[in-house]
Amino acid sequence: MIQDFLLKYLAATFVVVLIIEPFFAGHLRPDSSILGRAEMFSNLRYHIGVVIPLFLALGTLSISSRRVNRLSGYADRIHELMLISRELSADDKKASLQKAGSMNYLTEANFVEFSRVKVVTPTGNVLVKDLSLRVESGSNLLITGFFLENIVIYIFTFF
Repeated sequence: MIQDFLLKYLAATFVVVLIIEPFFAGHLRPDSSILGRAEMFSNLRYHIGVVIPLFLALGTLSISSRRVNRLSGYADRIHELMLISRELSADDKKASLQKAGSMNYLTEANFVEFSRVKVVTPTGNVLVKDLSLRVESGSNLLITGFFLENIVIYIFTFF
């Protein structure tokens, strides 16, 4: 916002003052005839009409570069998520083959339990190395903060 104001308006105003100065006090000052004044205003309007759009275009370019940088960050994050998704699907295929070979059975219970679960942020920071949690049916549990999102992801992943 400030950069936009400085580049578009403040710089354009400064340049307009620089353009106007030779017409009113410098060597481009017209003679006292009507034709001289008309020629001065015509030249003045032309120069200002060229400079103002130039600075407006520079301001637009600066805003566009910030938008492109932000979009590049989004594209990097999407690419990272796609890679992680491919890794997880490959891990799921391996896990399903292992489950089929080891004859694991899924049982129903009246509780939700995590045993020795590692909680990691998307950036790779380990929040909890060894989480064991058991919540019986009918009991209440309050989880707040960023940890809540990871717990919910684990619950929906496994159940």
